[in-house]
Amino acid sequence: MDLTCRIIKKHQPKAVFICNPNNPTGVYLSKADIEKVLNVCTDTLLVLDEAYIAFAEDCWKSADLLDSDNLIVIRSMTKDCALAGLRLGYGMASAEIIANLKKICPPWNVNAAAQKAGLVCLRHPSYLAESEKKIKASKEYLMQGFIRLGFSVFPSETNFFLLKVRSAADFRSAFLKYGLMVRDCTSFGLPQYVRIAPRTQSECEHLLEVSVELKSKSEIYPA
Repeated sequence: MDLTCRIIKKHQPKAVFICNPNNPTGVYLSKADIEKVLNVCTDTLLVLDEAYIAFAEDCWKSADLLDSDNLIVIRSMTKDCALAGLRLGYGMASAEIIANLKKICPPWNVNAAAQKAGLVCLRHPSYLAESEKKIKASKEYLMQGFIRLGFSVFPSETNFFLLKVRSAADFRSAFLKYGLMVRDCTSFGLPQYVRIAPRTQSECEHLLEVSVELKSKSEIYPA
């Protein structure tokens, strides 16, 4: 974070966005790390994107930092509640920041269907908790499977993880032939990494079965 702070001090940008936990690495920064960045954002708005926070364990409360007049925390219900197509989320900030956002926010920014779905999700926290347990178990199953195949796996605090491969583009293409899609992370500046997220247990098993077959045919390689 020291390098990040030096860059902010040098360039004094209007805003800084930090995704925490990060996409695609899954790294979760501590409260001390975020406070360090916040302290150098004297004339900069810090936007803390917590879209994947529901998957992180032992979370610290970002709401404790909202006394700052230069911080906004944004969260999404599209990841943990599987509402991706409805584009539903919310933000938390000081009264002044919220008032300024309302000046430019269109009155139709959240549609009725998204609002209804969000309310239903909030009424069933136990279902969400159970789903998160299943996701965690399936993620661990996939990670161990790829480790047995000789791949380097990077643990994460999200519902996905990074896998190091020889070529992300070739790896993705090999799986597409089987109707399976993994995220080529070249666009993130990581051409030797793919991002993998679990689905149902049977689908995870199928993914590993295909991985074994592709590796046996030398169509995918660990880095």
